[in-house]
Amino acid sequence: LDTSFVVPQTPVQVAGFVRPFGEAPPDFEGRTVVDVAVARALLGVGWGPQGTAAPFLRIDPAGLVIDLANPELGERHHIRIGDQLIDLLSLPASPLIVGVEQGPRRYAILQGHRVQVFRDFARFSEALSRLLDGAARMHALYARGAYATASNTVQAREIAVHLSQPGS
Repeated sequence: LDTSFVVPQTPVQVAGFVRPFGEAPPDFEGRTVVDVAVARALLGVGWGPQGTAAPFLRIDPAGLVIDLANPELGERHHIRIGDQLIDLLSLPASPLIVGVEQGPRRYAILQGHRVQVFRDFARFSEALSRLLDGAARMHALYARGAYATASNTVQAREIAVHLSQPGS
């Protein structure tokens, strides 16, 4: 099996076939190695009960960067890959969150009883930037997609953010 792409200390998954009882060795014949570090990542971030008016260092169509130095950052700030949990505060920098350009994708903004759903990341980030004008506060962000450790980038197929109603 080709394992040249595997970065040490990162999770991988091996698919293959188990030998019938009594026909070993080998007990398992691996056919495929999957780098789960770039698959099925879930990013979760929360900002205390009051939320925050300034969750991002950067918000534009090229990506989102969470302000990890924000004093209102809550206890949830991690990326989950399989059973591995990566604390965002342990990374050298806040990861860049980008949208994917192909395949299924959904980016949603929940504010009160209103939900806006976008298939285009640029339109999502522009709407989110407009809503975070100082009146609304962000409480949570979830993103599902892939996390590339080498570039510290979350390639999100799904993003959901929860904002407070203005004035609440």
